[in-house]
Amino acid sequence: MVRRRRFHNKQFPTRYSAAEYLDDTLAKTGATDLERDVGLWAWLTLLYFEQICPTNKSGERELRERPAYLPEPQNFQRYYRHLLLGPF
Repeated sequence: MVRRRRFHNKQFPTRYSAAEYLDDTLAKTGATDLERDVGLWAWLTLLYFEQICPTNKSGERELRERPAYLPEPQNFQRYYRHLLLGPF
């Protein structure tokens, strides 16, 4: 019987703790070349969007530039700016 590990929409106090959780969870999948999987990182961004882009006091979101949310793994000058992939 294959046991599936599910991602939980949990709260992370720091980017480092998010990276630790993602590393632990993704390592158990056996997948390779995760850093280049744009779909995975886009999905994780949506899952954790409330933390990545919280609302301000007036209830609005202050969006950052594109690489913060959608990774650009082929662009060595920008890939690390993704808010989840960078710490991972």
